[in-house]
Amino acid sequence: MLETAHTGLHVAQMTSQKGIRDCFDAITVNAAKVMHIDNYGIAPGCDASFVLLQARDVV
Repeated sequence: MLETAHTGLHVAQMTSQKGIRDCFDAITVNAAKVMHIDNYGIAPGCDASFVLLQARDVV
């Protein structure tokens, strides 16, 4: 999934911002759901292992 997302984002100029967000969800939120990972996301009580990047949004 990560390689597919990487390839897809290189052609991001040919897709919508919603499509790009869906791509990020596919390799983060949805992947965590499929693997039954509890406490995933940014909320109180969730695991705090993440990489922080300076950006206004994911696009």
